Amino acid sequence: MRGWIVTSRSGAEVTVPYYFNLAPNYDLTLAPRLSARRGVQLGADFRYLFRPMRGEMRAEYAPRDPEADRLFQRIKEEFTTLPFCERWCDRLQPDSGSLLRVLHRHGVISSYPVLIETHGGMVSQAEHTILAGNGHSEITTL
Repeated sequence: MRGWIVTSRSGAEVTVPYYFNLAPNYDLTLAPRLSARRGVQLGADFRYLFRPMRGEMRAEYAPRDPEADRLFQRIKEEFTTLPFCERWCDRLQPDSGSLLRVLHRHGVISSYPVLIETHGGMVSQAEHTILAGNGHSEITTL
């Protein structure tokens, strides 16, 4: 998509796509984007048609994403080094899912697999922080 756009998340941004017809059965579109809040990004869309298959591959690259950096700083302040889940980040920044994927892709945060019960039942996970000392203990989490 070519042109200017203004969003609450990215601010003002402009995208200027370049189309390359590489062969009769495949093409490439490169779309550099400049965003007031998120900086420079490059999008690529590769389409191919080889009978009997066809497909499309898309990728985006942002060398540095200021919005993701801000979310990471807020995560460090809120959770320090403790594990956290994606839905908790929505209260730090709405629509944090895409920014978390950026942080994960760049190796800034890591993920754990979803817990699955072997017989298809419900799974829950709980965590407590306990301070122990001098003959007594105290649970510090809710």
